[in-house]
Amino acid sequence: MSRNSPSATPLWPLIYGLGIVAFSIFLFALRAGIAIFLIFMTVGVAMIIFWVYHNAMTKQKSDMKLLTKQPCRCAICSHEKASFCLEQRCPCCIVIKGESTVGHTDSSEI
Repeated sequence: MSRNSPSATPLWPLIYGLGIVAFSIFLFALRAGIAIFLIFMTVGVAMIIFWVYHNAMTKQKSDMKLLTKQPCRCAICSHEKASFCLEQRCPCCIVIKGESTVGHTDSSEI
């Protein structure tokens, strides 16, 4: 995936988070105080956690978009596209984990 893509995760929360964490360690080394260190460290770590979460959700959505464009070659349901199988939750060719749909399989080899 290109970094210029509109669905790509922005890198600025990660970069700013790492910068703020480094700045808090620098302030701690200069003996600026534990309260200042903890405030900046909390903000930096929160930004990094936000970036990791947002990156995971963006990747999951892009994987699902790619999945819906695939053809379905299942001999049982005979849908043309995997998006129809995902909409109707065909038990013959979709993979479900708990209550959510995880993916689509090609059950033509069975």
